[in-house]
Amino acid sequence: RSDRLLSAIRQLGENCRELLINIYYHKLSGEIVSERLGYKNPDVVKSQKSRCMKKLRSLVQDHYSQEDL
Repeated sequence: RSDRLLSAIRQLGENCRELLINIYYHKLSGEIVSERLGYKNPDVVKSQKSRCMKKLRSLVQDHYSQEDL
């Protein structure tokens, strides 16, 4: 299961991958992520995170069935 998720994460663009890694793996705040990755402010990070998660969900749903997960 985690291999499939990693595969989907690798298919994301570099920006989404870095953003999600900083938020979920490193557990950084929106403020720190915005400074680190050059976003205008934490609100931009929040909206970009939402777009990236939507893209990730779509990748997972398109490539894997419920039984695979």
